[in-house]
Amino acid sequence: MSDDDFIKLYPTNWLYNSAVLGFLSVLHKNGYDINSFLSDDGTIYFPNKMIIAESINPYKKFNEMNKQKPIPLVGKNANCPNYLQKGEEAAFEKLINDFVHLEENHSMQCSLCTQHFHLADNPSWSVDVKKVKERIVDSGFTVIHSSSLAPSIKKFPNSLWNMKASMNLCPLCSYLLVFSHIAFTHTIEGAILINGTSFKTMWHLNKYAAEVFSRQNVRNIFAMSLMEYSQKVNATLGMWNIANNEVVIKTRDGRIDHYSMPYEQTRLLLNRKISALITKTREPYVLDAVLSGHFVDLLTMNEKLLKAVQSNNVDDGKRYLCNYENHKTSRMRTIAATLPELYIQINKQLHEEVI
Repeated sequence: MSDDDFIKLYPTNWLYNSAVLGFLSVLHKNGYDINSFLSDDGTIYFPNKMIIAESINPYKKFNEMNKQKPIPLVGKNANCPNYLQKGEEAAFEKLINDFVHLEENHSMQCSLCTQHFHLADNPSWSVDVKKVKERIVDSGFTVIHSSSLAPSIKKFPNSLWNMKASMNLCPLCSYLLVFSHIAFTHTIEGAILINGTSFKTMWHLNKYAAEVFSRQNVRNIFAMSLMEYSQKVNATLGMWNIANNEVVIKTRDGRIDHYSMPYEQTRLLLNRKISALITKTREPYVLDAVLSGHFVDLLTMNEKLLKAVQSNNVDDGKRYLCNYENHKTSRMRTIAATLPELYIQINKQLHEEVI
């Protein structure tokens, strides 16, 4: 194996990032150690191209686990319509297997990943393999790669990109884009992706987001993911990497929206003491007060709960608690005892920033 057999991927735009994260998700479901690919500098390092070339089998297994066809890319499918035509599955597999021969010094730059990957035609390829490559690679970025963002071939320009009928697409990106939808977590507001400037940070945040109850709103999912990150991951990547994350939302009517957490709230949630105290309450009202910046509401809530417990009028305290599990005297006492410490820690953090 040669020294230049590795592949290094760099974060760029949300579409490319989602494709890479979706690819990692498929490998993860097939037992790969994703942490071994994630670098502290935010890039992804694959030690050899064979990981890409042999990924078609994990992809097929992943789809079968989700009760889909092994290669659900034929005809009018939901994610990549007409990416393949009937009977081209074997040719597609052959093409991906040949990614072991990817070159990285081509003169043409890919418009999506901004790198220079190239795959020369193999004399042993059948007519079907050449036809597949011509459609998914040589034709550039088209509707087969993204039904919501890409233009139809020879039909109209896509003004979101470069006012041309398409844009250059390297072989690797043309393949990775079929994984893009896998990276999104489905919520009541649409499918979401936490996007940023580091694949390591994005991987962990999206992993936590998928574990959060899917009926939470986008702001709460983002916040809870940040708190999980602060508790479980060494935040050695720097505040800049975290603060530059956003949530990309694919709404049910086809729009793409974005949500960014204010810097102040991000700082608070990444404080381990603060996030641990919020988590301890297991109370959505507490999280909402912190995210809204209504910190004095924490003291008001503390006062109301203490009065309810001391007067044995538990029903009065229930009005301030969203979580049914907290409608017990013992839980009210725990929350009431936690809120003053949370308020103190928040003010300490804010005071340190001012200084």
